[in-house]
Amino acid sequence: MIVGHNALPSIGKVSADNMLFALLHNSPFFISKPPVLVAYTIVPWVGVMLLGYVIGSWFTYTRQKRDYLLLRAGVSTLILFVILRSLNIYGDPSPWSSQERGGIYTLLSFINVSKSPPSLLFLCVTLGIGCLLFVLIDRLSTGIKQVLITYGRVPFFFFILHLAVISFASFLWTYLSFGKGVNLSFMPAKDWPTGYHPSLWRAYSVWLLLIIILYLPCKWYGKYKTTSKARWLSYL
Repeated sequence: MIVGHNALPSIGKVSADNMLFALLHNSPFFISKPPVLVAYTIVPWVGVMLLGYVIGSWFTYTRQKRDYLLLRAGVSTLILFVILRSLNIYGDPSPWSSQERGGIYTLLSFINVSKSPPSLLFLCVTLGIGCLLFVLIDRLSTGIKQVLITYGRVPFFFFILHLAVISFASFLWTYLSFGKGVNLSFMPAKDWPTGYHPSLWRAYSVWLLLIIILYLPCKWYGKYKTTSKARWLSYL
């Protein structure tokens, strides 16, 4: 599902009525009437979730054996990324190319892989780095690890809450700044307010501020989840 989904044929053209195309290839994409958002393409993401279950047993091993497996998986996956991306024949719908503006831009072209839907190369580089980061982060001080564990215990809660916060904040900020409130999370560029320009520094600042703001809610919910026996909590 992870390695082969890029070989799936494009079933028809992109249209509001082609649900199968949206589910297999196109994300995010609004389909049908009333509109339904396909936020995550089914085939590759389900494959990633199943892979998580497959490697779950690694975390029952000794730390040395677990780290060995994670390091080997991470390095192997990144090597596969470099090889496939260099060949430029499979793994991502957007080939890279040499850029006239110099080596930095060529490198950016090389690592510019598709997230929506996630290509094989996108998953190789992100999952590979993730395996390596886990080994490194596990060697941090106990205090730092506890902060990270707070978010890791309630990932779906954090996702739902952060999406609500940034959507509301985006609407409020664009309304106050440009007189037109829009949700920049889902709004195409053609509908952006006049005078608005994306900024990486603004995005990074909001990202950091959001993590800080949501720490206490995540900590509270994590504690509540461990003390409550309500069944619905297993889904959030």
